[in-house]
Amino acid sequence: MFRIERIRENGLDFVKIFNAETGEHLSIVPEFGANVNSLVLWHDGKLYSVLEGNSRREDFQGNRVFRGAKLLPFPNRIKEGKFFFRNKLYHLPRNYTWEGNAAHGFVYDKPFRLVERNTSEEWGEVLFSYEYSGDYPGYPFPFTVHIHYRLQRETGFVCETRVRNGGEEEMPLGDGWHPFFTFGDSVNQLLLRFPARKQILLNHKLIPTGEKREFKDYQEFTPFGDRHFDSCFLLNDQAERQRIELRHQQEDLTIVLWQEVGPGKYNYLQIYTPPERTSVALEPMTCNVDAFNNGEGLIILKPGDEFRARYGVQLK
Repeated sequence: MFRIERIRENGLDFVKIFNAETGEHLSIVPEFGANVNSLVLWHDGKLYSVLEGNSRREDFQGNRVFRGAKLLPFPNRIKEGKFFFRNKLYHLPRNYTWEGNAAHGFVYDKPFRLVERNTSEEWGEVLFSYEYSGDYPGYPFPFTVHIHYRLQRETGFVCETRVRNGGEEEMPLGDGWHPFFTFGDSVNQLLLRFPARKQILLNHKLIPTGEKREFKDYQEFTPFGDRHFDSCFLLNDQAERQRIELRHQQEDLTIVLWQEVGPGKYNYLQIYTPPERTSVALEPMTCNVDAFNNGEGLIILKPGDEFRARYGVQLK
């Protein structure tokens, strides 16, 4: 039987979906953008913690605030925080000061409200919402976001995101998620497979140069080794879902990130290896880096229109 708990630990309030039979669980921090802070999944009689999250309030600062963060209303970077939309120039705060760019939207530290919870023998689910009034510098486009999280026996974690344009003008939009996947030890010994069609070439400030190249690496399971990623890829769109797989050979276990692809879906993937190399960020994104300027994958919502798409995580 699944149950939903509200607990407080180390100065943080968590909402936890918990499977009482297996011990698998999903923990969310509502006050930090409905952050997916931990995911523990059951496979073949054992529990595995597959996300590197934060354990204290002090951890939600600097770059660590992005562990497990929802990236709205744009993932990744906007060059110099500037973009034109409908012949008007907008200036976003450049929170990546060392690059001079705006990054990862602004809902990652906003308080979300728990509006619904449901449980059954097979699953538990919660629905969070946030009403944005249009007051963030450089983004005067009101919207409402609903994030639906479900933890289900055997099929794992699913997130559905819905964003509705609450204003009277069209709004530019991108969405993403910033999970750090881990097996608890070095990523160097892991295998990686993902269905990239093209790699987006980036400059020294991690902004697209405008060039793309065919990318055929990692079409099959390939050793991660000491390769460093801070790279963006356009995925194949030959199916409604694509799978990014991180495999631990010794455990005979694979973390599967799946994401919906197609028009207005998660057609891009950012991969990032942090310096400590105990995890790897596999980030589903609806758009390219700097999409507010290059328009690649950019979603434009008319007043009252809604974006909706899903991704999820399983153990195989």
